[in-house]
Amino acid sequence: MPPKSATAKAKSVETYAPREARDRRRERFMAGAAEVFAERGFHQATMDQVAAKLGVSKIILYRYFVSKDDLISSILNRVVQRCLKVNYRPSPDEFGSGVRDALKGARENPHAFLMLLRHAPHDPSFGHYYDTVFNDILEHMEQEIKKTPYIKDILPKIVRLSAETASVFALRSLTWWMEHGKETDDEQFICWDAGTIASLLDPKSLMNHPRITRRSSASRSSKLEAGKARKKG
Repeated sequence: MPPKSATAKAKSVETYAPREARDRRRERFMAGAAEVFAERGFHQATMDQVAAKLGVSKIILYRYFVSKDDLISSILNRVVQRCLKVNYRPSPDEFGSGVRDALKGARENPHAFLMLLRHAPHDPSFGHYYDTVFNDILEHMEQEIKKTPYIKDILPKIVRLSAETASVFALRSLTWWMEHGKETDDEQFICWDAGTIASLLDPKSLMNHPRITRRSSASRSSKLEAGKARKKG
């Protein structure tokens, strides 16, 4: 009679092996489908085309995903979870660490990332996936600006605009590089991208333009009021 532990282990393998095999097959289906959706778009691609790409019948595909929307959502949800793990704020220990991590995730699953970055933003059904990632990056960018000692002298709307500009740039530059850049040149892209984002978030550069600071706005308002008073007098 086999030891109790061995019997338990055998039952565990028997119980979970089919589920693990099913999970692996599901992952393979999602990876292949992402390639079709990234190339053709959400609405032009069909489940017939996805099934043909995967080399399975459409009936098999529907055993894993109840609809095309379910398949697309499953892929996008996985990408979003990966993106939310990225911290875009500059690291004092490693320049460009956030960009490097984002690019690493994109390289691991390029078609799924392009689904999110290229096709999801303006889609009424799937745009919220892109919005989730954008808002997360925006929060990181705003926190980066607000932790500097110069923040008190910069107009809040300019802070917000700088953070939004940096966030849009971060996602669009990643999209462009995934579509046109070579993996062998990734390090050069990381340095350029991280440097550009840092410059967009640098309050010191804003301080060189006094017209956007609080004090200069107050000063201009005072001058305008003074000018109006003189004209009335």
